[in-house]
Amino acid sequence: MFFFRLVRVNNLIIILLTEMLVKYGLIDYYLSVNGLAYRMSTPIFILIVVSSILIAAAANIHNDIHDVDIDRLTKSRKPIPNGDISIKSARYILYLFNSLGVILTFLAAHLIGEPFVAIFQLSILALLFAYSNSLKCSKLVGNIVVSLTVAMVPVVVWIYIVYDNSANGLMFNYDLRWMHLSIFFFSLFAFLSTLIREIVKDREDMKADTSCNCNTWAATVSLKSFKILISILSIFLIAIIAFYQLYLPNLEIYRISFFIPMALILFGLIPMLLKGSSSKDFKKLSTFLKIIILSGLVTPIILLFCK
Repeated sequence: MFFFRLVRVNNLIIILLTEMLVKYGLIDYYLSVNGLAYRMSTPIFILIVVSSILIAAAANIHNDIHDVDIDRLTKSRKPIPNGDISIKSARYILYLFNSLGVILTFLAAHLIGEPFVAIFQLSILALLFAYSNSLKCSKLVGNIVVSLTVAMVPVVVWIYIVYDNSANGLMFNYDLRWMHLSIFFFSLFAFLSTLIREIVKDREDMKADTSCNCNTWAATVSLKSFKILISILSIFLIAIIAFYQLYLPNLEIYRISFFIPMALILFGLIPMLLKGSSSKDFKKLSTFLKIIILSGLVTPIILLFCK
């Protein structure tokens, strides 16, 4: 159905899974093992997740409206360039999702007793729209902005829980330090893995981008420079995973699970990168990077069975 392609339902499912695993896997696990009774109420959590999904869906539609010329050149299956939906109709859906997302964001912030927390989610919305409007073709700036918004997804649930008045300050307990560090790790993992993928996608689309005067960094540098940067970022990502894995206390099975994304990067991503030269090669690499991102973000599922 074209609507699912319009909102990029696969990406929305990843947001849903990430926020559910952050709450029920990471956060509730650490609260449980430390004997703390507080849990965020289910209605508030649902508001946070739904608002996150609506904001992301609206941003995806907005981006497709701005990329319609490029997508026509690449013969994309996206609904707008294909004519499955008009730009006018897409805008109506965009405005509806935006409005609902903002309303639910303020409602969730009001229910935890800290309205200012809504600013965090609204900043994600602002960054996504700034990317589509003016930053997409700004060398690496656009890639960094998109990666920042993805990195904020694991943090959204955490920040609402930290400032939830019903928690009575429990979140600042020293015994929960690994909960906070884990959120920071997953945010950093999401940032770096998404940054790598965004740069790879720009290399994949370089012909269409440059023909539409969208001179991204990956589209304007040599193949050698492109591969050097992706290799450096990949090695840095492996180092961060290894560092977290090394110092993570207890939970042997959970620690072992991080060998999966590390192996995929070391024995999959890097060899594919070194061999790649064509748009087709980088499309495969971009798809493989989705698997790496998902393999890392779903690791907290193990903690659901360790309480």
